[in-house]
Amino acid sequence: MTSYNGQMYDEVASGDISYLYLRDVPDLLQKYPPPGGRALDYGCGSGIRVPFLQGLGYEVEGVDIESAMLELARENSPLVPFRLIKSAEVMCEDGCFDLVFNCYVLMDVPDKKEIQKIMNESYRILKPGGILLVLVTSEALHQPGYRSTFYHLPEGQLATSGRKMKLFVKDTDLSFEDYFWTDTDYRKMFNRAGFKLLKHHLPLGNEHEGFRWQDELNLSPTSTYVLKRPE
Repeated sequence: MTSYNGQMYDEVASGDISYLYLRDVPDLLQKYPPPGGRALDYGCGSGIRVPFLQGLGYEVEGVDIESAMLELARENSPLVPFRLIKSAEVMCEDGCFDLVFNCYVLMDVPDKKEIQKIMNESYRILKPGGILLVLVTSEALHQPGYRSTFYHLPEGQLATSGRKMKLFVKDTDLSFEDYFWTDTDYRKMFNRAGFKLLKHHLPLGNEHEGFRWQDELNLSPTSTYVLKRPE
């Protein structure tokens, strides 16, 4: 949710990265629909995903911890409510949303305790039966040898949970830093918050999609968790 990473993600949002991590979201939400249509884009940044959620039929609101990013969001979507918050403090009543959309936010969080607070708050603000959609980078993307969008590690070293890493985006001069968390850690935090994991989705590229996929044809760079607050 930092302005630095938010701007970097925005710059690549029209390319193959965002295509792959958003491509299957409509189908997932049709298969695991929340009971209603009020959605919160948690860590909305400049609001680039708001039109996407609106196109799926949701009444969208956005929150972020960066006021500069929210100014851009209000310019991009002046009719959408955007609010400045403190991390893990959405400041609404219990059970006020049908869907919480958490897209590429948790990798900006350096502490598992803070991620746990965000999960607990997401559980609180969801209606019973509501859906939390969490999108993060995959474990495969952080391993040596991934050729497309890749992380740099000193030779002989492997990604370990909680490690700060630098990502280089293919075919651009962009790079940014985030934190790597394992699938095991994410699942433990979801479980502690009370969520039921409905689906862990690892989208793969298709050679007929018009992108120059490399490892994406066999190893997904992105990881999507569909979680439900039990009714």
